[in-house]
Amino acid sequence: MIKRYVNFYKNYMMDFVRAHATGLLIVFIYSIISIVYPYFSKLIIDDAVTSKNLQKLWIYISTIVIFIVLSILLKYIKEIYFCNLEKKICLYLKNNIITSIFRCNISFFKDYKKDNIITILERDVPEMLVLFVSVFHDMFSNIVVLIGLIIILFILNWEIALFALIIADIYLILQNCFDNPIKSAAGLISRKRIEFQAFNNEMLEHITNIQLHNQIHYFKNKYDEKIIEYHKAQLEGTKVSSKYYVLDGVIDGANLTLLLGYGGYLVLKKELEIGTIFAMTLYIGKLLGTLIGLINNYEEIKKAQVSFDRICYILENNQYRIPSGDMRWNNDYTIHFLNVKFNYNQEFVVSNFNLEIKQGEKLGLIGDDKYKKFSLMNLLLKMHDYEEGNIYVGDNNIKNIDDSYYDKMLLISKEPFIFSGSILENLVMGAENITNAKVYEALSLVQLKNDVDAMKQGVDTIIGEGGIHLSEKQAQKLCLARIFLLNDYPIIILDEPGSAIDMEEENIVLKNIFRRKKDSTIIVITRREEILKYCNRMVEIKKGEINVTDHGGLGAVSV
Repeated sequence: MIKRYVNFYKNYMMDFVRAHATGLLIVFIYSIISIVYPYFSKLIIDDAVTSKNLQKLWIYISTIVIFIVLSILLKYIKEIYFCNLEKKICLYLKNNIITSIFRCNISFFKDYKKDNIITILERDVPEMLVLFVSVFHDMFSNIVVLIGLIIILFILNWEIALFALIIADIYLILQNCFDNPIKSAAGLISRKRIEFQAFNNEMLEHITNIQLHNQIHYFKNKYDEKIIEYHKAQLEGTKVSSKYYVLDGVIDGANLTLLLGYGGYLVLKKELEIGTIFAMTLYIGKLLGTLIGLINNYEEIKKAQVSFDRICYILENNQYRIPSGDMRWNNDYTIHFLNVKFNYNQEFVVSNFNLEIKQGEKLGLIGDDKYKKFSLMNLLLKMHDYEEGNIYVGDNNIKNIDDSYYDKMLLISKEPFIFSGSILENLVMGAENITNAKVYEALSLVQLKNDVDAMKQGVDTIIGEGGIHLSEKQAQKLCLARIFLLNDYPIIILDEPGSAIDMEEENIVLKNIFRRKKDSTIIVITRREEILKYCNRMVEIKKGEINVTDHGGLGAVSV
């Protein structure tokens, strides 16, 4: 487990080595101060008070005050520093995860729903931050303090130090014995509380029916049973916890007896000083707290294991990853499907599929099942993997793609891709140097300009995610307008492009698209044959078979 954490750190967090080293230095100084300043209680009693030296007393007191001030200051610096470090690592990890998700194919999004991804980003990442920042530095501090305490205790008196360590080991063993019963009791209390609350909610929701059916006595008895069970569980939990508190008392008593009894005996023999006993009392109390802290650190590491596994699965699992490579473009965007074999949900299997889509060609994809039609395009979009064969765009085999690949093709989906922001932001999508004239021309070409002009803020009107402040027709037109504004895409894929638009406007919009983008390859996915008049070839999927028709009575209409 520790090895996996180390490898994860090497792979994803080496940029923060210097920041962690600085943090460790702050923690080290803070830990040393917390170890050293109790030692001055011995010096005050055994040196200053015993010798009745006021100057030494003031020196020792002043030193303690300085250490306390430094400790408070370092704790403040530590909290601010680690908070800032956590934010930086959080941003870095989330960016890595998002980048990784953007490189995943559609299969990933079938297995991982939106809620799963949000859970990873908003719950698992913070838990990892706790592990790699808070727990890591806290564990380092506890180890430094533990080593320091053992050294000082043995310097002060090795016999008492040895007995104190034995008592501490016994305490840890007994605490481990109580650990499982405490967890079981806590689990029982939680279950009984949930059952009691669920019964209460159900009873109150149906209280009128209970009255009308004269079942008050029955439900009152059930209520009493549930609350008694809940109270019994609480009592059992209290009994188990009380044993734990008894253990604390026994160990504290044993340490005190050891120090006062054996320590007092050594004082009488003049082999130990009173100030030493006082200092060792402070140190032994700190020793138990440090050991418990290390146990809690280990529990935090185990607790973070689930979150760690989920994050690693996203970052390291290549099952869903779109392979990357180096692509070269020479203005040839002809698409070749060569002996491709693929399946859709194991029910739609195609073998030895061959198709050439020439640059600038207008191809219609029609059939009885939208998902089967779209699965063909998902191969081209790298959202699905194929089992055999090859797909080329120009001279590039798309098994391995780079970021330039998606600069060459544009998908306009039937479900509008609209994010929260203004109409203008949704149109240009971060592109620069797009003039207002160009924006309004695009709106005119998709018959949306009049609608936008009628809005108070025009193109600056804020629309919600999915276009919640637009009609379905307006949302689809807005997406189609991107064709005229974004990159001059050599390949355009239209999924049911006029499904939300009336027929008259659809004809105008499609004519504008096919006329303005006559040099681009346009692939239209549709179930409506009237759309095919704009295409000069058709691929038909029917009853699990794929048929390619050249012309076949379909001629591209004059646009």
